[in-house]
Amino acid sequence: GGASAVTGHAVRRLDLFVTERCNLACEYCLAGTDQSMPHMDPEVAFRTVDLAYAVNHPSFTFEFSGGEPFLRFGLMQKLVEHIRDHPRRAGREVYICMQTNGTLINPERARWLAENRILVGLSLDGNPESHNLSRPQVNGKESFSKVLQGLDLMREAGVAFGILVVLNRSNIHSPNQLIRFMQDQGIDQFKLNPIAFLGTARSDWDRLALDQEQILDYFQRLGRLLVDCEQDIYEANLMDMVRHLVSKQRQSRCLRGHCGAGDSFNAVAADGSIYPCGRATQSPGLKLGNILHEPHSLNRPGRHNLHIQRIRERRPKTLEDCVDCHYRELCQGGCSVQAFERYGTVQHKTPE
Repeated sequence: GGASAVTGHAVRRLDLFVTERCNLACEYCLAGTDQSMPHMDPEVAFRTVDLAYAVNHPSFTFEFSGGEPFLRFGLMQKLVEHIRDHPRRAGREVYICMQTNGTLINPERARWLAENRILVGLSLDGNPESHNLSRPQVNGKESFSKVLQGLDLMREAGVAFGILVVLNRSNIHSPNQLIRFMQDQGIDQFKLNPIAFLGTARSDWDRLALDQEQILDYFQRLGRLLVDCEQDIYEANLMDMVRHLVSKQRQSRCLRGHCGAGDSFNAVAADGSIYPCGRATQSPGLKLGNILHEPHSLNRPGRHNLHIQRIRERRPKTLEDCVDCHYRELCQGGCSVQAFERYGTVQHKTPE
């Protein structure tokens, strides 16, 4: 549904779309529900890890994504072993994370996550009514109870996880409900991403989209509630914006002028296609190459790519409508990839 709830570390990052198939039918997602959506072949997966380690970098983050990655649990098990025991790891620090809808987690899988210290981003759109409206199962049935069961199993196993909430028309009405839900579930950190012009949302954008005023109003109310809340609950985007104000640090990859897409991180789709980041995997114009045809390094495909060059040069002060905005340093004009998808250029702010 967008950027991961696991924001990761200041390291070389690689997203592996181990499948592009899903068991949910979210209205706004990059994934697909039909059987024609591809799974990642083991040859592609292992070669991706090999090329990642060919990059001269002291630490790495690998994220399993999709689709629903637990549809490829066997492949993930083998990949984790390959990542941990790779001959070219050479003592380098490695983090492994994943983004999941949580519906396929059972006790065995929860133990596996804990034993392998895998950081989990769990997609959850708030209380049962809001979540089930935006994230039904493929068969149309509710998914909330299955997600909550997966959450409880991870908590019992000691898995480190955060929550990713997609702000959409089903849950924008009341930030109070979202905060109460977080309190009731004992969740102290989450990331709230407005619905993006990506995936299935593109074909029905006029019905699904939120406008700037709705998003701004929601975040303002949410911020006030978080400040007044007796329990410490942190929302990642607001935390990053506050950090920008008080320290000028740019730790979030999605709230920087030069986000690093195609340079410090890449994504590999199920068919082996290389993209600047996970949000780009259905944007053919941003395809950088294919893992099976790349003999040396993941860095090479983006080195001389025109779109990546423009992402490197993108700054909010040069974007139309952002030039005179006093708050442009907070949001950085939004996501380069989403701007490209909506307007055909990265030199544009995103719709929200």
